[in-house]
Formats: sequence, structure tokens, C-alpha cells
Amino acid sequence: MKNSIPPQFSAAHNPFNKKNQFTSFWIKLIPLAICLCFSLTSTAATRTWTGAFNTNWNFPFNWSGNTIPGVSDHVVIPNVTNDPVIMFGVNVSIKSLEIESGGHLTIGVAKILSISNSIDVGIKNYGTIENNGIITIQNTAHQGLTFNSGGLLNNNTGGILNIDDTGDDGIYISDVADGFHNWGEINIGLNGGANNIDGNGIWNRRVLYNYSAGTININNTVDNGLQGNITINNAGAININTVGIHGIWTNSTIINDGTITIENTTSNGILQGGSLNNNSGGIINIDNTGEEGLYINTNNTLNNDGVIKIGVGGGVDNIGQEGIIVLGTVENNATITVKNTAHQGLELNSGGLLNNNSGGVINIDKTGGDGMYFLDVADGFHNWGEINIGLNG
Repeated sequence: MKNSIPPQFSAAHNPFNKKNQFTSFWIKLIPLAICLCFSLTSTAATRTWTGAFNTNWNFPFNWSGNTIPGVSDHVVIPNVTNDPVIMFGVNVSIKSLEIESGGHLTIGVAKILSISNSIDVGIKNYGTIENNGIITIQNTAHQGLTFNSGGLLNNNTGGILNIDDTGDDGIYISDVADGFHNWGEINIGLNGGANNIDGNGIWNRRVLYNYSAGTININNTVDNGLQGNITINNAGAININTVGIHGIWTNSTIINDGTITIENTTSNGILQGGSLNNNSGGIINIDNTGEEGLYINTNNTLNNDGVIKIGVGGGVDNIGQEGIIVLGTVENNATITVKNTAHQGLELNSGGLLNNNSGGVINIDKTGGDGMYFLDVADGFHNWGEINIGLNG
């Protein structure tokens, strides 16, 4: 009888056989590779923050499915104990973001949150965003950023918010009593092409605070730069350039202690439906408008204790119609300069009232019509100050 080799030591089962080593290696490697592919390059999904371990955004076990969100994912941040912080590890790129009521997101200094190609809104904020880094939103089907039901944004010193190529307003603020605070830099439409904001730069139904260190730049909008039942408290800089309708159109209050610069509007520079308070130190510059530079509507007031310049920085007839139309009231205690208008420099109309008080100076030059024109004004012109028409042309 021939000696038989036990099966476990035969060539077919010999673990030291090179062929079997190779086969065994791939049998073990293929399932591992499949697992790794699924965990590292997960398909597009909704990823919900749990904060199960800590506050680190880039820790997988803080997320549903134990997977850090990727460029194709929609992210939801609910109200939990450990709020996410983008601080450690790589910068973040996702498709869209929703912060639920009570939810809170912090972007650390010099860290970047990029949101692109959303099929809806880039960020829906019902909670709180503390931005100390850079938020970039682009290529959204609807608004870039919306505030609803108590949403709050603190764009802190050093924080930058960039919004471009939106299918609607750059920022929409609804039902927020006190939700928009800027100490940093906000750029809307600056990095896209013409009309890349397919709506208003900012549509605000409540209150906007731009502090002394803050800058808001709005360009290339199909509609208005700023619109809405909007209360603007500005101590910093607001720059609006190349907009499809008005630079600012509001039915509420503007309180300006900083600088507002508006250029290249299809219609008015400012269409004011509330009170415009340009305080001492406040500067308003308006140039290159398709229609009036400043339009004060019926029953509304311009209180000027600062400097207002209309048409001064542009060429001949750069204000397409009147420099200022007043259907409401102007109380001037400082300096208003109007130049280079296609029509009248200043027009009082339909009950409009101008009180140029002691210390008030009005300069009007280079008009295509009358320096001042009064229409249907029973008792509308009172001067205790200085009015110069044609002296500086």
C-alpha cells in the first residue's frame, strides 16, 4: 500500500505553496477593499450630526452611519449636547446644510466650509452659525443662505462669507427678530459673472446689523442689492454695485453711522419707504443710476446729520433722472451735494417738505433740468441754512 499524504499537507492545501499564497491573499483582500471603498467614498446621502463622542466635525463616529459628510452629501445639524466645530483636520466640502432649531455650528479661524451644487438652498439656518473662518456658497438652485424661525448668524471679526451663482436671493432673512450680525466680510455676487445672483443680494424682513469692522459687498444681482421690510443698522461699509433694479429698496428704517456706496443701478440708488437716518459721521455716495439717485416716498423721512453725495463720483448725467425726489420730508442739518443729473437736481412733489435747518448746506450743480423744482407743494420749502445752486459747476 502506498503511503498517502494527509489532505492538509497536500499541495492543494499546502499553505507554503506559492500559488495558494497568492490565491489566499486576493480572497482576503477583495472583501477588505470593497469595505474600504464603501466607507471612504460613500454615495450621496443625508448625514445627520449626533455628537456622540465630541464636537469634532471630522470624527466619523459623531455622524449617522459613522461617516464624515462628503461633497455630495446633504448635512443636518439638530439640537444636541455636543455642537459641531470645524476646527481640526481638513477643510469641509458638502452639497447643502440645514441647521435645525437649537442646532449650532462653529467654523474655526482660517477653516473653510464650502457648499456647492445644492438642488435647493445652500444653507437653511433655523439655529446658530458662528463663523470665524470662511464660508463659500455657490451654484445653488435657490437662495444661497436663508434664515427662518429664529436663525442667527454671527459673522465674527475675520469671518468671510462668499455667495455666488444662486438661483434666487443671495441671502433671505425671514421671521428673524435679531438674527444677522456682521463684524467681518460678506461678499455676494463678487466672484461670479454678470447677473450671477438671480434675485436680490439680500432680502431682509427684519433687522441687519453691520458693525464698524464689518463690510458687505453686493454685486451683479438681477433684482435689488438690498430689499425688504428691512431695518439696516450700519456702522461699517456697505458697497453695492451693478444691480438690476434699485441699490436699496426698503419699507423700514436705515440707520447709517458708516459708509453706504451705491453705483451702477438700473433704477434708483435708494428707494426709501421708511426713515433714512444718516447720522453724524455717516456718508452716503450714489453714482451712475438709471433713474433717481435718492427717492423719499410719501410719509417717509430723510434725517441728514452727515454727508450725502449724489452724482459726484460719476460723469455728466450719470444720475439718469432727478438727483433727489421728495414726496415725504427732508430734515437737513449737514451737507447734501447733487451733481451731474439728467433732470432736476432736487424735486419736491405731492406734498413733499424740505427743512434746510441751521448748519444745513445743499449744493446743486450740473443739472440737466432745474436746480430745484417744486410741484404741488403747498408749504414745502424752509431754509435756515445755506443753499448753493450752480456755484461749483
